[in-house]
Amino acid sequence: MDKNASWIHPQRKNNISLKFFQLHFDLFECYARRMRKNYEEATFESDPSQTFSKIYDTQMSALALELKQMKADTKMGINASQINTWRLKIDKYLHELSAYRNNTL
Repeated sequence: MDKNASWIHPQRKNNISLKFFQLHFDLFECYARRMRKNYEEATFESDPSQTFSKIYDTQMSALALELKQMKADTKMGINASQINTWRLKIDKYLHELSAYRNNTL
């Protein structure tokens, strides 16, 4: 990926916007860790695809709802106070799920 080829509207290119988009990235990471945790704790029956799909669908639905709430609370990245509130919340998630981070990259 070429970081010079990424795009943001010039009027939104500021530290607040960067923090907002970093929240997006980190929230997705939280849910990736949650899925790893759920898969590790799951009991797979004769057809593991059902358990796998259920965990995936549940986590993706929860992510969509939380992402929607974050966007509403932060007014799509305009409300700096709410961005800071969400930063603390997501940092807490990441810390609680640190055992499930992927260190292979």
